[in-house]
Amino acid sequence: MKIKSLPTCSIEDFNLKWRWTDEKYCLMPKDDLLKINPLTEDASKISFEIALDLIKRTKIETEGEKIDSSSDEEGVRNFLQRRISEEKIIVNWGPDSAVITDSATFIKYWDDFCYPSSDDVSIYPEDESWLLQYFHFVVFSFVIK
Repeated sequence: MKIKSLPTCSIEDFNLKWRWTDEKYCLMPKDDLLKINPLTEDASKISFEIALDLIKRTKIETEGEKIDSSSDEEGVRNFLQRRISEEKIIVNWGPDSAVITDSATFIKYWDDFCYPSSDDVSIYPEDESWLLQYFHFVVFSFVIK
């Protein structure tokens, strides 16, 4: 799957835009916000199916390298920086919500992409060579395919 070929929509039309545009949550600087490109609903469905397949093939729930994200934001950032290369990635929350961004933006704002108790998020690159999964019980799991 070519990330560049996936259709995107305006951040204004994205159902999770409040995560980065609402002062109650995060007012992301415009330069960083421009690095987040929401996928259309159809493209989100495709990315969700890919994520489900990766979850199944990698056995990430049992085989992944894990870190508890509940207490040390900077420790999680370091964990992510050591594992995720500088590239475009897909961040998928479900069949109707996904974005394309760069790994540096995701790492910088990981706690605005991943909310405890509510989010199960799949993060992967175009070549699907690795998978990072955030589980709503505040654990990241990383696996190389």
